[in-house]
Amino acid sequence: MHKFKTSLLFSMLAMGTVCSTAAFADLQALASKTELVNLGTGTVQFTGQLLEQGCKINIGSGSTNQLVDMGTSAVPPRDSNGSVTKGHYWGATDFTITFEECPTAAKLTNNQKVYVKFSNIDGSNDNMDTLKVFKDGSTSSSDYIGIQISPKFGEVIKLNDSIEIGDTSTDTNLLADGNGKIDAHFTAHWAVIQDSTSDTDIAPGKYTGSAAVDISYH
Repeated sequence: MHKFKTSLLFSMLAMGTVCSTAAFADLQALASKTELVNLGTGTVQFTGQLLEQGCKINIGSGSTNQLVDMGTSAVPPRDSNGSVTKGHYWGATDFTITFEECPTAAKLTNNQKVYVKFSNIDGSNDNMDTLKVFKDGSTSSSDYIGIQISPKFGEVIKLNDSIEIGDTSTDTNLLADGNGKIDAHFTAHWAVIQDSTSDTDIAPGKYTGSAAVDISYH
């Protein structure tokens, strides 16, 4: 069977070579009579803008990684049925992210606003407004709790959504003669992301979570 297929293939190739040689003169004659037809022309235009270097996160140690200590909190209380419902939150902690060397109005072509967004490190967005947390070094995130972030006294921020933290036309530090510094104030709290009916769902222990922080001007 294998030899038959191989022989057939070679035969077909040989026939193809003979046909191509025989028709070569005709193809040359046809090509000499073919004229190119201009079907129209067009232009592709590219435009873009280069900005000054972006802001740097300053936490006082030369690192761009900031630690927010959520402190010690009790596990959320359960109702008479032994349940904790989705949406329950507790243990709020205030924190500040300081951005330095941000472009000021003098370095930008137009007065622009400054935005920041938070996202899970792995880019996932399973829960629209909740960062993943991991218990005691586990490689799997909790199915029941996470961390939510909001501007101080504001509503919970959706992950990957940009929120305004500065304005180059009004904020003193971002005006033309400003120092390019922004102190952005936020609050983080624990949040239940799925109804829980068992104590083991939200067990005592050490939990950690991380957020990627991106800043943009537009």
